[in-house]
Amino acid sequence: MKTFNRSLAAIALVLLSLVLITGCNRLDTPTSSQPTTEDGMGLWNPGADDHVVPGDQIPMYRPGFLEREWGMAVNPLNIPNATAHIGPEGGIIRLGRHSLTIPAGAVDADITFKISGASLTAIASDCAPSGLVFAIPATLTLSYAGTQYEDAANPDLSIFYALPDGTYEEYPSTVDPVNKTVSAPLNHFSRYILSGMML
Repeated sequence: MKTFNRSLAAIALVLLSLVLITGCNRLDTPTSSQPTTEDGMGLWNPGADDHVVPGDQIPMYRPGFLEREWGMAVNPLNIPNATAHIGPEGGIIRLGRHSLTIPAGAVDADITFKISGASLTAIASDCAPSGLVFAIPATLTLSYAGTQYEDAANPDLSIFYALPDGTYEEYPSTVDPVNKTVSAPLNHFSRYILSGMML
């Protein structure tokens, strides 16, 4: 009888594990990108020779720029982030020179949104909650100030979605050379990265 009870308990544990795994990995919704580095923090910290797409040039922060922007907050243990409770009326979250705009009607309930830095060397941000799909696209705006593109008259930059398999999907993006920003409409949240070519 004891062996039978242990077998039932083992079967129940396996079934519960399968239910949890299936519930946490819905294939019909986007998921967070997997960390692209092995630093344990999940940060995307490319070097000068790394590329998002062949022939691109990743905007890299000039030495000391992040420290001037964020002070001691810039370190792998305390990446800056911003959160806000936004409902059907919409709203904006600002993280330094970056912003996330949730338009009115994009969501039908109050939700805690978060935008956080995802790199110490380049321009990347994680947007949460992961998997949330909008009725009306949100707009992510990333600043390229402090990079080699800062003084370019007409930088060819785009926002890319970092897919879990390590590839990147380009989003239609608008460059504002006056304010040194790039904006793109998002229909879901995950990790987004700025990349492009110097013209």
